[in-house]
Amino acid sequence: MIERIVDFSVRRRWLVLLVTLSAAASGFWSLTKLPIDAVPDVTNVQVQINAVAPALTPIEIEKQVTVALETALAGMPGLESTRSFSRNGFAQITAVFADRTNIYFARQLVAERLNDAKVSLPPGVEVKMGPVSTGLGEACRCDDPRSREQPRRGRIAGDRCPVPRDCGSRTPIGATGKQNPPA
Repeated sequence: MIERIVDFSVRRRWLVLLVTLSAAASGFWSLTKLPIDAVPDVTNVQVQINAVAPALTPIEIEKQVTVALETALAGMPGLESTRSFSRNGFAQITAVFADRTNIYFARQLVAERLNDAKVSLPPGVEVKMGPVSTGLGEACRCDDPRSREQPRRGRIAGDRCPVPRDCGSRTPIGATGKQNPPA
């Protein structure tokens, strides 16, 4: 089998060279079209909506707030699914959009739908969209002893560092202020 492949390749070397160059050119063209990042973000496009209604039970939140908001979001262009959970005085709805959807376009659509839906919600319900973030949006910052003198110093350093960095013997703290679990 290998002998026949080698024999064919030797006899038709220009064809083999042409196929090889075509494959290399196709690979180079594909490489120029790929978005390459140090840490690729594979998270889908999501918009989170948080609703707070302190006086409502989980069942009331589900019936009066969550269902109303999910219904308002239904039918948006690019919307693939919604998921939600309801707790005492709190509801969170996550709208998942198609991968090619621009996050700011998705947020604009959600903001428009939320504006229309607020009239059907019980009085006292506060609805807000969550921040633009992904699973990779958590930036590591170090609890620098000097930052106790200047509290904003550590947070600003964490905001400027787009990728997690080695914190050495110091405690790694996430951008939300919670201590990261040990690796």
